[in-house]
Amino acid sequence: LERQLDGVRNNGEVRFASAVTRIPDKYDEYVRIMFTAGYADELRAACEANMALSGPDAVLQKNARAWDGLEKSPSHWRKLEAAWNAYATEYCAKAYDVKLIRDVYESKVRTNVPEADIAAALAFLRSPDGARWISADREASRQEGIELARMQASLSSELYKRYLDQQGAIYADFRKGGARGAN
Repeated sequence: LERQLDGVRNNGEVRFASAVTRIPDKYDEYVRIMFTAGYADELRAACEANMALSGPDAVLQKNARAWDGLEKSPSHWRKLEAAWNAYATEYCAKAYDVKLIRDVYESKVRTNVPEADIAAALAFLRSPDGARWISADREASRQEGIELARMQASLSSELYKRYLDQQGAIYADFRKGGARGAN
C-alpha cells in the first residue's frame, strides 16, 4: 500500500497521482463534438448591429426631438454616445460569451438527455456519416443564427420606431401642459 501511495505500481512502473487516467465523460465528449463556438463572433456582431438600432444616433434619426436638444451639446453628446457604446459592447460580449453558452448547453444536455441516448449518439457521431452530419448541421445552425439576427433587427427597428413615435407624442402632450390634468 505504501508503494502504491508513492506511485510505484506492481510492475515497477512509476505513476504519479496527477497522471491517473480519467474515465472519459460521455457528456463532455458529446458537448465537445456538438458545441460550436466558431460562430459566436458572428452572433456578437449581429447583437452589436441590433444594439446600434437603439443607440443615440439611431434614436435621433427616428425622432429629432428625442433628446430634447442634448445632441446640440457636443461634450454631452459624446459622453452619451460613449456610454451607449460601452453598454452595447459589454452587453453583447457577455451575452455571447462562449464559455457561458457552452456551460449552459452542457448543463441542459446533462439534464435532458439520458446517458444511454448520449452513448448511442456518440456511436453515430464518431462515424464518417456522423462527421458529415455534424458539418451540415453546424452550417445550418450558423445560417439560422445569422438569419434570425437579421429578422430580429428588422422587427426591433420597426417596433422601436413605433415606440419612439408614441414617446414623441407623449412628450409633446406633456410640454403643452398635459401633465396638469394627468394622474
